[in-house]
Amino acid sequence: MMDWSASILKIADAKPPKDRPLDGIDLLPILEGKQGIQERALFWRRVGPDFVKTHRAVRQGNWKYIDEPNGAQYLYDLSNDIAEKNNLAADQKMRSAEMKQLIIQWESRVDPPLYPVQPSDGKKSD
Repeated sequence: MMDWSASILKIADAKPPKDRPLDGIDLLPILEGKQGIQERALFWRRVGPDFVKTHRAVRQGNWKYIDEPNGAQYLYDLSNDIAEKNNLAADQKMRSAEMKQLIIQWESRVDPPLYPVQPSDGKKSD
């Protein structure tokens, strides 16, 4: 979604607010075939209805790291484990710490979530 925001601003020849930089890139050069796809880390988060429990994740290259609100950490090498069955967090502590730091740095640059994610069945979740 953030990439589309950057692209639409570029089309409109508009600038994002200086106090709120965009978390994304302009996709037009890629869509127009003027530039190849850039290798970069992708981040996402899901906030529970209580606004406290935040599930966070980052994908960088073949690595995917998930940080759960209960303290659980998951690290997967998607080049060898696309089904995410082999959690490498305990064996790859340094990489897990680096990936968690990427999330912390990302969250320091972006706005906090505006609203929690509600379950699709309408029931409250934890």
